[in-house]
Amino acid sequence: MDLYGTNNMQNMVNMFSFPQQNHQSPSRQKPDDNYSYIKIPLLGRVRCIKDKNGMMCLLFVYIYWIYGTWASVYIVLLPAYNDGHVSSFFIYFYLSVALLCLGSLIRASTLNPGRLPNIDDLQIIEGEEWTFCPTCNRKRPPRAHHCRRCRQCVTRMDHHCPWINNCVGEENHYAFILLLLYAFLLGLLSFIICMMHFWVLPRCVSCDREVFYIKHSIWFMYLLTILGLNMALVMGVQFFSQHLNVLIDRTILQNMQSMPEEGSVKVRDTFKAYKDLFGTNAVVCWLLPCRRRKTRPVYIQHPV
Repeated sequence: MDLYGTNNMQNMVNMFSFPQQNHQSPSRQKPDDNYSYIKIPLLGRVRCIKDKNGMMCLLFVYIYWIYGTWASVYIVLLPAYNDGHVSSFFIYFYLSVALLCLGSLIRASTLNPGRLPNIDDLQIIEGEEWTFCPTCNRKRPPRAHHCRRCRQCVTRMDHHCPWINNCVGEENHYAFILLLLYAFLLGLLSFIICMMHFWVLPRCVSCDREVFYIKHSIWFMYLLTILGLNMALVMGVQFFSQHLNVLIDRTILQNMQSMPEEGSVKVRDTFKAYKDLFGTNAVVCWLLPCRRRKTRPVYIQHPV
């Protein structure tokens, strides 16, 4: 302490001063702490959720696709083409479906499902349908939910899918629908190829019997048959379920929370329903996963 009692004065000031508070929650300070952007050749910066279980599921899906495509092409299609039993058109068609399926998987798993912008002005939101998320401190429109895996609010959230390690929301729902469609077609084609291998195509003449996968092709084909049939059945049921939800304008979360009242469900026109889903792009572009969805968010189109 000096002659003027500086230390005592400073202690008195600290006693009567209020501590500085940080009004921002940890999730608001670091809104991007659960995902990162990775640079991949030909794809650029892609979004990846930091979830170990989800990443393992997504890796399994990629291995599923690689095995199914490899076994169908190298064990059945190419040997049958060399023997003159399969046309090149069928091989190109199969590869096109496989690539579209892979593209849909990449888009559905890396697109932002529909993150809300920061809305701080209370005057722009009127109505009781808007809610406030206490976790991320953001206002959100109807049918927006907070995902604990992605740690963000997702607009028009359908569900969180661990197999793509991402939520299915307003911005990537079209890519998820395309993934179900192309996965169903790919599984069905793989199963048909297996049946052709077992019952229609003659024994390969131009194959090298000493190659491992040709020598043990019967086991590879048994596994491919099971995987193809499983993929066709599961993806077919999921695609039909999503188709019904698109027509009645409901999400999986809505169906889980409460079933609609009798007489309240209205079936929309199919073209208008899918136009809302795929955006205002040309209809011929709807089947292409690697494109931008041209539309405005629902909460901007119809403020409440």
